[in-house]
Amino acid sequence: MITPAIKDKVLVAIVSHAEEIFLMKPEEVFPNKEISKRQFELILLQFEEMGLLRKAERHGTSFLISISANIYDFFNHGGFVVQEELLRANLQKLDYELTKLAKEINPGLTDRIANITGIAASIATALGLFKG
Repeated sequence: MITPAIKDKVLVAIVSHAEEIFLMKPEEVFPNKEISKRQFELILLQFEEMGLLRKAERHGTSFLISISANIYDFFNHGGFVVQEELLRANLQKLDYELTKLAKEINPGLTDRIANITGIAASIATALGLFKG
């Protein structure tokens, strides 16, 4: 399964290259084959869609990678694991604030706030399931 930690491993491997354009084999990053070549390719395609890479093309058993400066910003901000942790923390804060607000307002709005709080809690739970 592709997790934020797996994506961060690919991110670190790409950022550690000195060249702007280079070839990379999945086995260089995952010698124990934690993910398939197709999953590696999907990660690179996501990086490209996010603007972290200018190009990621398959060349035989390797991938031709052309990086964007955006990848360094994303790396310096902590990558995928930190992004997920920030999202989770913000959802927990939202849950706390909504619960606090529900105690302070009139009873008619309490049900609506409880519904929103439930949605935020469901999202936080789903993130836990996706993280694995």
